[in-house]
Amino acid sequence: SKTKDNKKQVSPEPAKVEPQETEPMKPLYELAEQYGFKMGGAMGYQELSIEKHKKMLKDDFNSVTFTNELKAYSLLDWSIRQKNNMPALNFSKADQLMDFAQSAGLKVRGHVLVWDAYMTEWFFYEDYQNKKFASKEVMLKRLKNYIEQVIVHFETKYPGVIYVWDVV
Repeated sequence: SKTKDNKKQVSPEPAKVEPQETEPMKPLYELAEQYGFKMGGAMGYQELSIEKHKKMLKDDFNSVTFTNELKAYSLLDWSIRQKNNMPALNFSKADQLMDFAQSAGLKVRGHVLVWDAYMTEWFFYEDYQNKKFASKEVMLKRLKNYIEQVIVHFETKYPGVIYVWDVV
């Protein structure tokens, strides 16, 4: 660029900054532990392929909450019925996330067992298809069966990885 009197303006050379030795930063979960709580992050099935996200979780967190894969609408499989006419569960995506958490040494906050905002509508119908709602007794049996399947699956396949469940 040029100044008023048509002379070329020279920019000063940037000062050289010498790198300084720094102490490596402690993982966030270590800072949280001193106050008695876990430091958690969130992860969904789509993040399994993002190495930077997985590294961040491994490096700085000791707890993870999966965004949708442990919710009923992700686990309930409308197309499969058990012998007792209870819906079966499909754990394929949830298990991939649990495998990652277990191998990374992360504890999992189970999110969520039952939540009205994320429940499949067909679960409440008498025969799972028509619009007639099932009786209270049938629904209590279905919920009990569903919750037992979820808890037994994760406690058998991943003992001690899920440290708490939220919301029923």
